[in-house]
Amino acid sequence: MIANVGSFVYILVLARLLKPFDYATVFVFVSLLNLLVAPANILQLTVVSLVSEAKGKNTLHQLSGLKTYFLQKLGFTSLIVLLVYLLSQGYINDFLKVNNPIYLLITVATFIAFLFLVLFRSILQGLLHLEAFFASSVLEMVTKVSLVVITSLAGLAVFGALFSYFLCLALTLLFTFWRFSKVKLPKKPSSFESKNVLKIIIPASFLMLGLTSFYTTDVILAKHFLSASSAALYSGLSTLGKIVFFANFGVAASLLPLSTERHSRGNKTSKIFLASLGLVLVICFFFSATYFLFPQYVLLILGRAEYQAAKGLVSLFAIFASLVSLNFLLGTFIFSVRKLSVSYLVFAAAVVQGVGIFFYHSDLAEVILVSIATSFILLLVLAFYTYSFFSKKFQHVNSKI
Repeated sequence: MIANVGSFVYILVLARLLKPFDYATVFVFVSLLNLLVAPANILQLTVVSLVSEAKGKNTLHQLSGLKTYFLQKLGFTSLIVLLVYLLSQGYINDFLKVNNPIYLLITVATFIAFLFLVLFRSILQGLLHLEAFFASSVLEMVTKVSLVVITSLAGLAVFGALFSYFLCLALTLLFTFWRFSKVKLPKKPSSFESKNVLKIIIPASFLMLGLTSFYTTDVILAKHFLSASSAALYSGLSTLGKIVFFANFGVAASLLPLSTERHSRGNKTSKIFLASLGLVLVICFFFSATYFLFPQYVLLILGRAEYQAAKGLVSLFAIFASLVSLNFLLGTFIFSVRKLSVSYLVFAAAVVQGVGIFFYHSDLAEVILVSIATSFILLLVLAFYTYSFFSKKFQHVNSKI
């Protein structure tokens, strides 16, 4: 949770130092990056799950093979991404109404650096080497904020904001690789069975694409369909919503390796899940209450008077952000106990959200309400899945007794 402060401060600094139009341009590329890093989130979910399961089953001797396997796949993926960029960069810039092609190039380079960073972080997370994981995250936070302040004050605007993001990830990647190289692994590594990856990565892909889409697709579609001023306001609202999401993200990230390891050992997961759920509910309630009661003061965080025009929508966005946070937690937990079919329902809900915004985008409120409706329906589905899991576990324990 502390490490995610950097992502918020980065956006906050931009909101306060850049003009609303420049900020909207940066924010849409950050949202595009968030959508692109869905594969990185898939990678994280898969690797953490596999490493945690191996740790629980005492099969860490396969870890060296796992690292080699994913490094090869990431190298191939990077080449594919660069090829797609060369073929489609003109169309993407036209869709986003951006004239400078360098912005998209920096975004793609940032994505590639992030892929490799996530691999090494995920192994550290799965092994519960949390000190090294935390040090890597804090370094990213400090360098990201420092560089963006320097480039913004230097007047580099959109270019400076995006390049500082890339540079901080490149530096953090070097540091994380160095810390990973110090981890002691079993001396006799064995071959890694790639079929284990396929069992996890396909549902993980649908889960993370769906969850990531909920807080990125809306920004991209708003930039395309709404006027420049409305898109700028929506970017500001989304920034406030990300405060809620980032505050909760660390809970789900911590729950995943712990729940996976315990489940693989046949231990109970109910206590750690309920503790995580309680913490997320408290965080969501605190921020939602603040947004409801003091919307005009919350908007002052963004630093410019123009954002006060969105005062009446702050509370609605707080509801949406809280629903996304709860969906992220429940989706992650259900995945950790190997109820993988739920991933496809999450993805389907994200598609419904995108289609809904495509047809209903007359104003800011309509876009937010579409997102709230789809998020709430998904929450009901995930809550039912979670209740069913614990009910079956309870019945199983009773039958043994």
